[in-house]
Amino acid sequence: MDLIVCIVLMFAALLFTVWSGGQLFFATGFGLALFCIYALRHGNSPRQLGAMLMVGVKKALVVILVLLVIGMLTASWMLCGTIPYLVCLGMKLIHPRLFVLCAFLLCAAISFLIGTAFGTANTMGVVLMTIARGCGVSPAITAGAILCGIYVGDRCSPMSSSLLLLSTLTGTDHYTNSRRTLRSCLAPLALAGLCYLPFSLANPMQGAVSDTAAALGESFCLRPVLLLPVAVMFLLCLCRVPMKRAMLGSIIAACAVALLVQGASPLDLPRVLVLGFHLPEGTLAASLIHGGGISSMASGCLVVLTSCALAGILEGTHATARFESTGREVGLGRYLRTTVTGILTGAIGCNQTMALVLTESIRRGAYPDKDEFLQDLSFGGSLGPVLLPWCITVYIPMQSIGFAGLGYYPYQFWIFLMLLWRALIWAAHARKSAKAA
Repeated sequence: MDLIVCIVLMFAALLFTVWSGGQLFFATGFGLALFCIYALRHGNSPRQLGAMLMVGVKKALVVILVLLVIGMLTASWMLCGTIPYLVCLGMKLIHPRLFVLCAFLLCAAISFLIGTAFGTANTMGVVLMTIARGCGVSPAITAGAILCGIYVGDRCSPMSSSLLLLSTLTGTDHYTNSRRTLRSCLAPLALAGLCYLPFSLANPMQGAVSDTAAALGESFCLRPVLLLPVAVMFLLCLCRVPMKRAMLGSIIAACAVALLVQGASPLDLPRVLVLGFHLPEGTLAASLIHGGGISSMASGCLVVLTSCALAGILEGTHATARFESTGREVGLGRYLRTTVTGILTGAIGCNQTMALVLTESIRRGAYPDKDEFLQDLSFGGSLGPVLLPWCITVYIPMQSIGFAGLGYYPYQFWIFLMLLWRALIWAAHARKSAKAA
């Protein structure tokens, strides 16, 4: 009963926080306090509680460090003009009659390059929604395409913090996981593109693209050399340099480009890396390109820290033991249970981190093979929360692009197809095994 009360109170706090627009770490911190009391009430000493908390904190530290580096990376790419240049290149690729399809593919490409769904929504997503509203394209369909696109990279980019968390939780190789998750999303990516095609043809752009590119050109010197930080990042990744070092190398390259090409002051570098990038207010470029920095990751780091610490308590007190697998599950049924668990934990935690951490804790016993567990978890645990409109996985990107309501929901083709695709793979594997027997 104590466990149910804690879950209900935490769920209520999370829903209230999302509804009121407050900081999510207050709700996860409140939940952590509740479960600390729960642990003490069930016979655990303060020292045992501290040990449980440290188990979760150790898992969080690796991800928190990468989040901080990602914040600096995003800010440096803005300062040197890499992100504005990528936005302008993307806009040149937009075909007026294929706007929705282009929106999906461009968001997928940008999210893979920078590894963050929220960062893609704040840049390319904002630009695409502005164009859609100004040129007569359905905002609801565009929002669905953007939401799907931003989570392509979040799931499979080597720079993705959620994929890094998955790799850390399951004890598997991060670069190998990136390749596997990328391969597993290609067929649904193509099928989703076919789904968006008729909607694109039915919703063509009715006017010319706004002067967004011109506005960015006034604020930045846009040249191909601005792609150097991206090239450095992927070259180091191909050489299997550890992720944090690869991102630090890209940050150094971006700072050099900012000094030599954009004429930034050396004194600007530490300020931007810590506080984020901001242009003078009142310009179109300022509304499109802003943010990043260590400070932008503070809230996310606290959510990861409190979520992982809470998961440490749940593991240490065996609170989730009644829900854990017995290890007798196989194939499609096992995947479906993992996906349902990811959706339920996302519904309770209202964030992707909580869903991944709790689902891994509950479902690890069903998987003797870590790689299979990583694959199923990357579908159900990563994408399950995206089906929940109140989850910050959806709530924050929708706020960023300025879309309210559930009109986008039927157009999440890639999300639906991904979850279905993994189920079909397991079904086909079961059929093949049955024939072989």
